[in-house]
Amino acid sequence: MDTLIWPLEEHSKAKHTVLREYLKAWFPILGQKFKRIVYIDGFAGPGLYSTGEEGSPLIALRIVSEHVLRHKFRAEIRMLFIESDTERATFLQKLCEERFPSSSLKSSGIHYSVIPSSFEEVMETVLSELEKQQQTLAPSFVFVDPFGLSGVPLQLIAKILRYPSCEVLFNFMYDAVNRWCETHENKTTLLFGTDEWKKVLSLTCPQERKQFLTNLYVSQLQKATGHRYVRSFEIKDKNNRTKYFLIFSTNRIEGLKEMKNAMWKVDETGYFRFSAFETSKHHAGQLSIFDPDDIHRNNLAFLLERKFRGQKLSIEQIEHFVICETPYLQRHVRPALTILAGSQPPKISVERPPGKNRGFPEGTFISFAD
Repeated sequence: MDTLIWPLEEHSKAKHTVLREYLKAWFPILGQKFKRIVYIDGFAGPGLYSTGEEGSPLIALRIVSEHVLRHKFRAEIRMLFIESDTERATFLQKLCEERFPSSSLKSSGIHYSVIPSSFEEVMETVLSELEKQQQTLAPSFVFVDPFGLSGVPLQLIAKILRYPSCEVLFNFMYDAVNRWCETHENKTTLLFGTDEWKKVLSLTCPQERKQFLTNLYVSQLQKATGHRYVRSFEIKDKNNRTKYFLIFSTNRIEGLKEMKNAMWKVDETGYFRFSAFETSKHHAGQLSIFDPDDIHRNNLAFLLERKFRGQKLSIEQIEHFVICETPYLQRHVRPALTILAGSQPPKISVERPPGKNRGFPEGTFISFAD
């Protein structure tokens, strides 16, 4: 048993919180829209920790089978749990059957399979077969959580994401990449899809190394896929050391919105902050989601005033900017604008649609002072 399962580390709880919160939104949104959707866990593990917590496969099964909106799903839901270690795959299969018998789930359109093979081998086979048959991959969410550098070449991730309705949440193991890249050059080149990563070997500043490697991976992924939204989020350990980045790629602004909502729900027992890549353009310093809301509102108000000084924009344009270009959420926008409107003198003027006398309803235009 000790060789099969291990304790859940604190920083891993953040990863599971993000996955859980995002799937709560992803299953009902796509499940009511499409005839078939697919969830793939590329490095599923045994499904259980020695401390009793459920792993990612069971988190996904529990969410989809117990979702309050399950009765509204019209999609057939296919779930693939890929695990290269045969013993762990066998353990996972037994665990899934004990807690979520496949026969009972099939009657409600949920089908899962535990595949004792590598993520790379399974996905190359699936994608090759789809290409031969000139078929497309159904809308899919792919969770890629490797143990290190191996088995996740960027070109494979890019192949998955070239299907427009597919999304990937990738655990970029920065700590491992930073320590092992020089001694595992070939694996690192496959991971990044380029040997440009070698430029990091001349960097001595830890922050510069981290920013360079993370930005390189994100830019390589965006270049290879053309996905509109690729964002990275940083997870730290107890010692304030970066363990990994969760990198999310999607074509849906709704997906980006829900992923950011999930990030903001990370439990305080985890360690989280938005990454340098995410915040470098439109946020000064580091953002902690555990700061009081008034700090977030004031920070965003300052950011909007500085960004849009002398301009006139719709409330929808401002929300789009906040969702796509800042660490903040849509729910932060109106409180920030209220601060600007209440300043002395006011830093914005508000033009509301006919019949609307308060707040910032749809169709409102905001003029920022010079």
